[in-house]
Amino acid sequence: HTDVFVCEDGNDAKVTEDGRLVSNIRSYKIGRTLDNVVFNGTGSTPVMVPEAMAFNNICIGRPGRAQKKYIKFFHKNFEHYRDADNIADVAILRSFPSMAYNSFTTHQSTILFEQVLIQAKIPFDIIFDDNLKDLSKYSVLVLANQESLSDGNLDLIRNFVKQGSGLVATESSSLYNEWRRRRPNFGLKDLFNVEKPDASKSRPVKNQFGSGRVVYIPAIISSIKRPSTAPMRNRYWKLPLNWKELVESVKWAAGKELSIEVNAPLTIAVELTEQKNKLMVHLVNFDLIRNPSVTNIEISLKIKNGKKVNQITALSPDDENAQSLKYNIRNGRALFKVPRLKAYELVVIKLD
Repeated sequence: HTDVFVCEDGNDAKVTEDGRLVSNIRSYKIGRTLDNVVFNGTGSTPVMVPEAMAFNNICIGRPGRAQKKYIKFFHKNFEHYRDADNIADVAILRSFPSMAYNSFTTHQSTILFEQVLIQAKIPFDIIFDDNLKDLSKYSVLVLANQESLSDGNLDLIRNFVKQGSGLVATESSSLYNEWRRRRPNFGLKDLFNVEKPDASKSRPVKNQFGSGRVVYIPAIISSIKRPSTAPMRNRYWKLPLNWKELVESVKWAAGKELSIEVNAPLTIAVELTEQKNKLMVHLVNFDLIRNPSVTNIEISLKIKNGKKVNQITALSPDDENAQSLKYNIRNGRALFKVPRLKAYELVVIKLD
């Protein structure tokens, strides 16, 4: 067991000229799942400390002198970070045999689907095989071309859906067992309502299974062609051509509204965390250099039954004064606007 791991993958937080959002969010989410702190150099771009504040587990890494205001803000407001758990509607699986036995299509599909979840601002966790034993935290499980799944894991997934949750699966998910021996058909064909992979089918197939919902997607269509010998580095992280279809599939599979809905550009990422009687919305503007200020960000936030909103406050290292935000409550959700986001905004929702 480890408590800390070092991130040296070179994915310095930014938006590239061709519109790719590059981040360390995956590493930070893996750290949360493994109950680890991720240590990372965070001085290379002006967004790296805000990214760590939002997504890492109470660690802002090794910032440079230019990030001094973020360090002061983090220490001053540490009460909102300490012992906070993230809220995730979606779990995306990185099955060990799937990712180990096929280093091309499984990695591409998984990373691109994660990119969609990041940029569409859908709260999610990255999980592993052992985490399938308890999926009670999630509304939807995503299998992005997770080919090699054991019979035991298929049973766990099947029970998860049967009890009322959602599944979104793509391409060859469940077509092989844990030793990558091909099955005669999908191991989850009863959920997919599809016999075998068929590239000629372009539209998602939706199905009800038990009390749950299932979407099978024949392909994640990459925006950038990747050579078969090239690793899935961030130069290929552009949103897939059918990214809106993936988002719609996740929302349909959930069967209900997600915990948070944010109306903001694709270059803004969101993390939702909670403490007792408090919710925190973290907003990060990855396109800070080209778009240094984003205004009037609309947020719709689910409030748990039995809780009432007491106050909503916006805090930012770019503004010394906390700002009280007006809000409305409608159908169990708090509706409010963040007037302006520069690099990072922390919205604290106090509950009674």
